Parts: sequence; C-alpha cells; structure tokens
Amino acid sequence: MGFTLPDHTPQIYDTIPETAWAPAYNADGQPRQGADVAEITDLLDLTAWPKGMRVIMRRERPHQGAQLRFEDVGGYRLTAFATSTRVGQLADLEVRHRLRARCEDRIRCAKDTGLDRFPLQGFAQNRIWCLIVALACDLLAFSQLLALADAPARTWEPRTIRLRLMSIPAVITHHARRTVLRYKADHPFTGLLLTALSSFQAPTPHHRHPTAASLPTTTLKEQPWPLERPDHREATRGRPSHPTGIIAPTTPATTPPTPHSTNQ
Repeated sequence: MGFTLPDHTPQIYDTIPETAWAPAYNADGQPRQGADVAEITDLLDLTAWPKGMRVIMRRERPHQGAQLRFEDVGGYRLTAFATSTRVGQLADLEVRHRLRARCEDRIRCAKDTGLDRFPLQGFAQNRIWCLIVALACDLLAFSQLLALADAPARTWEPRTIRLRLMSIPAVITHHARRTVLRYKADHPFTGLLLTALSSFQAPTPHHRHPTAASLPTTTLKEQPWPLERPDHREATRGRPSHPTGIIAPTTPATTPPTPHSTNQ
C-alpha cells in the first residue's frame, strides 16, 4: 500500500547513499530512465507499525513540462509504499505496487458508472444495483476493446465516453415503414462512433427482423456509412434499413422468387 512520507523526508533522502539506489523497471521489465528505488525501512521509526513491514522509496525526475512541487527534493519526485513481502528485488516489488493502480482506475470508473450511490432502499435491491453497475462496466470495457482498439478512445473513461460519444445529437425518423436513426453529421465524434458501430459483425439471419430477412449476411464495415451530407433524405430513400435502426449501406436485395401455387 502507499506510504505517506514524513516531514523530514529531505533529511532522510540525504542520508541514503547513492549506491543504495537501484534502477526502477517499467511494466515490461525494462529499466525506466530517471527512476530509482531504495529501501528506507531502517531510516524510519516504525515501532507503531506491524513487524516485518518494509518501506521502499521511489525517486523519479518529473516528466518534461511538469512543475516542481514543494516536497520535491533535489529535482526528484519522491514517493513510497509499504509491503510485508520479504523476498524479491526492490524494482520488482515497486512494479507490482504500481500495477495496482489499474485496479484503482477500474474502481474510479465504476464509481462514475453508478457505484458511488445506492438509489434503492433495501439492501437486496442495492445488491442488484451493484451487479448492474458491474455489467455496465464490462460492456464499456469490452466495447472499447472490440470497437475502439486502434483509436485513442480505447483508454477513455466513462465520463469522457458519455460526453463525446453518448451525447451525440440524433433524431429518430419514420419513413416508408422504416425507422431510421440520423446522427448529426458535423459533430466531431460522429465518424468515430460510426466506425465503432461498423466494427461489430451484423447479426445472423435467424436473429434479424422479419422485414430484413432477405438481406445478405455482411459486416457493416464493407460499405461506407451514408454521411456525405447532413440531410440524407434523398440519399437514403429506398435503402433497406439495418435492424438496429441506423442507416445501413446500400446492399442489393437477393430475395428468391416465390413459386406460384395452384388450386386443385
């Protein structure tokens, strides 16, 4: 866990010999430039802490453009963590501790998705609410992994996704017994959203709507989305609609001819 350094940290830092510092590692095991780790257990008063606890300090040069803080010492940013693990190199223990931050990020994303509130009255109902929040987090994570793997949106958090993708203006229109969802064409993230939707494979024929059963089974990314102009009224007239309700690309209908029946 993280350990708060005391007020006399500069004095502690000055007593650490340069030979005690070991290069810190990245997550891939390669040395991290400008970062070192050292154990300072013997330099602290840990009588009130559990026996066997170790404190490891990390120093790193702030990245280019970052402002120095008052608690920075010698141009280094100092942090520390406590561990009860007695074996292993300091760099490996420090990498394991930093990878824990991914779990904390997921907890923060879950809170942004609804885990920070319990809107229901009963305990059992709020347990169901927690399961719904977990399901929403999984859907967001897998959607970003499958649909936005090659885009910067792969690492967006729920607040950013709601602001940039889920809040794109759209209107549902009904024309010629078709329901069409029209997104705002000049929105800066409309193209990204349609690219993400196009990366999902179209459903199989037995899951389609009866009116679209005659359409061939293809993926949406085989054809460009019809967003050449804001008004698609003329461009989409007569086109078959996708079962999701979004404007689908032009595909030729291949309905087999129905044989004529004869009355005996």
